[in-house]
Amino acid sequence: MYKGLIVLFFASSALLTTSCDDQGLLKADENFSSGGLETVYVDTFSVVTSTVLMDSIPSSSKGTLIVGGYKDDLLGKITSSTYFQIGYFSAFTPETSSIYDSIGLILPYNHQSYGDTTKTMTINVSELTDAVNQRYLPPYVPNDKVSILNPTFALYNTSKVNYSNTVMASKTLATTPLKDSIFIKLPDALGMKFYSIQNNIPDVVKYQASSNFAVISNWFIESYFKGFNLSVPTNTDASIVGFNSAKVRVRLFYRKYVNDILTNTYIDFPLTNSFNQFNNISADRTGTPVATLSTAKILPSVATGNVSFVQSGVGLYTKVEFPFVKGFLKKNRYVILDAILEVPLAPDTYFGSTPPMSVLASYTTDVSNIISGGVPGNGNDVLKASVRYDKEYTTNTKYSFSMTTFFNTEIKTNAPVITPLALVSPNLFAEVNRVVIGNRFHPTNKIKLKIYYTQYGTN
Repeated sequence: MYKGLIVLFFASSALLTTSCDDQGLLKADENFSSGGLETVYVDTFSVVTSTVLMDSIPSSSKGTLIVGGYKDDLLGKITSSTYFQIGYFSAFTPETSSIYDSIGLILPYNHQSYGDTTKTMTINVSELTDAVNQRYLPPYVPNDKVSILNPTFALYNTSKVNYSNTVMASKTLATTPLKDSIFIKLPDALGMKFYSIQNNIPDVVKYQASSNFAVISNWFIESYFKGFNLSVPTNTDASIVGFNSAKVRVRLFYRKYVNDILTNTYIDFPLTNSFNQFNNISADRTGTPVATLSTAKILPSVATGNVSFVQSGVGLYTKVEFPFVKGFLKKNRYVILDAILEVPLAPDTYFGSTPPMSVLASYTTDVSNIISGGVPGNGNDVLKASVRYDKEYTTNTKYSFSMTTFFNTEIKTNAPVITPLALVSPNLFAEVNRVVIGNRFHPTNKIKLKIYYTQYGTN
């Protein structure tokens, strides 16, 4: 039976540097009765955080076109352009009496945005001059680790495809992501090219396509029109917005006679080959706290103003290490009853045009800083935590991860320390946003590991 309850409260900023034990922690064995069982609560275990830049992240097949640019005082100038192909899926042979009218690109919003959407920006449309080819990752070998988040075939946020230096069309606007769509008028030269497509299909392709129209579709992408690039000028400081790839299309308007009445009609060329649609997302970090970031290297939070960062789109994650927990718990007869990792947002970093991601996910990593596995959550999903706003004082907004199963499993392994965590956005590949996390030395919002544990008997 429990003989008592000891609740210990200490400043969470205690730093442990001289021993595998937490020197700022009142040792439970100094307070337990012989042969007794007590419950102890501790929140002073050192939690070490840093920011890591992933090599590259897959951005193809994510269902969203991401376009725009904005300046983040903490993380630099973020810019995104997108690449995609359109398809030709059914025979289009206008009657000789029909009349071409116009052509335009329809970009339906997916209601995602980041930055200041009240500022105007210019979206440029260009034609691809090279084919889109996915990158193939070689088979895994022990000395060449690959993140579990990276598929075998993909296009990445660092991928590029050549496109024409001549801008085909452009539109300057203040985006309205909560509304319907953007329409960008395309040049009539392109419209006439599409309008007369049936006359330009080679006979050999028509012959091959006699029983399979997909042959013409492939010819269209490979030889007739390779696709689009959408980009913004390099000095754009406005917002980044998302468009729904399933609804993107080029619409060709023309008029034809219906019962002797000249009637407006159209044909659509929808986005195709979704696995070849990808977003190129880059960051210029010059002059920011993370200017020295390099791929797969940690940037300690003590070097970045006692905060670490998570950023979608460009691949920043917060690495969380627990250097002394295992040594302390394992050498004593302790069993963890509950473990909670509280991840606070630094104040004044998540309002207005830079809201935090609604959910954070937890993965595992190691000295290579490559994401190696997921922390088990519900079912087959990784462990996640939703942001909890402090609506009263706006000073204690945080994510809380229930880590009991993870720590109890880790205590049983032969590894000398708890496996480090990587905190990332579940939508790492399909959006652009960020959170700023206070470290253990932050003056007001400190990351904490809270553990309730019991001791059986005496040491």
